[in-house]
Amino acid sequence: MHSFLHRLIITRYNWILLLLLAPLPSCLIILHGYYRLYQLEELTNTTRIIHKKILYNELVQKKEEKILSQLKTSDPQYLDKYVESLCFLQPEQKKLQTLLLENRLDPTSSQRLNWISQENQLAFFEEKIRKHSLFCEVEERQQKTIQANEEDLKQLLCFIEQVHIWPYGPKPGVPFLFITDFNLVKKSITPQQKVFCIDMKLIKREAL
Repeated sequence: MHSFLHRLIITRYNWILLLLLAPLPSCLIILHGYYRLYQLEELTNTTRIIHKKILYNELVQKKEEKILSQLKTSDPQYLDKYVESLCFLQPEQKKLQTLLLENRLDPTSSQRLNWISQENQLAFFEEKIRKHSLFCEVEERQQKTIQANEEDLKQLLCFIEQVHIWPYGPKPGVPFLFITDFNLVKKSITPQQKVFCIDMKLIKREAL
C-alpha cells in the first residue's frame, strides 16, 4: 500500500512537471520568432541609415561637381561688369534731371541729384583671401551704403544670388557668390517716396 501511494505521488509529480514543461517549446519558438523580428527590424533600420548616407553623399558630390563646373566657367570680372556697374534710383534721377532742365530744381534736390549720379555707386573691396586646393575664396565687403528702389533690389539679388525674379535673372559667367551679411533698411525720402538702404558682405569663389 505504501509503495502504491509512493508511485501515485511520483506519477502526479511527473504529470505536473510535464504540464509545466509542455508550453516551453512553444514559448521558445515564440521568443525565437520575436528575436528574429527584432534582428530584421535592426537590419532594416541599418539599411535605411546606409541608404540615407548614400543619398546624402550623392547630393554632396553633385553639389561639389556643380560648384567646380561653375568655377571653371565663371567670369573673374563678373562683379565689376554686372554688379558694381548697376545704376540705382534711375526713375528719381530722370525726374530730377527734368526739373533741372526746366530750372525748377531747388538746392536740396540738386544735392540729391548729384549724390545719385556720382556717389550712389556699389563698390566692393577684398577683405580676406583664402586659397584652397581647387579654388580661391574672397571675402568682399561693400565700401559704403547705397540706396535703391524695389526694382533695383530685385535686379541686384538676381545678379548675386543667381535667382530669377521677373523680369531679371543672373548674367552669364556668374561665379559662385553668396551673401554672408545683408543689412536692409527702409528709408523715407519724401512722404511719397521710400528707398532701401543696402549694406552687405559677399563671399566669392574663383578657380585657381
